Amino acid sequence: MTKINIDRLQKLLCRAGHPGTPDIEALAAIRLAYHMLDGQQMSFDNLTVRESDLMALDTSSQKVVRHLRRISALEKIVAEREAEKSEMQRQLQDCKQTLEEQARQIREHEKTIRNLTKQVTKPTSEAGTAPEKKAARTAA
Repeated sequence: MTKINIDRLQKLLCRAGHPGTPDIEALAAIRLAYHMLDGQQMSFDNLTVRESDLMALDTSSQKVVRHLRRISALEKIVAEREAEKSEMQRQLQDCKQTLEEQARQIREHEKTIRNLTKQVTKPTSEAGTAPEKKAARTAA
């Protein structure tokens, strides 16, 4: 992280922690500070604060730092939940595909059963076949 970014980070935190800063500006400053650190693959947990710097921070700035640390932890939880959500959506899609395949197989079985039922229940002629009719006429 360059000196300019550290200065900017410090200014953002001071703005966010100043009692006269409106809430919207304070949140915007916190968001910018967080994204600056995130862009460097850092979080407030990675920063070390000298004792003199800590004493210079007013109470509201310390609150901002605590909130930013909580935001970092919450974002980790959100990322975990997103991963779980993606896994659950994949599992749901797999279940849907399995059910669709089973429904297709059931329809095929039902069609086969209907065809077999038609073959078994075909009506036969009452008088019989032609050779049987001829034999019945000659016997009479």
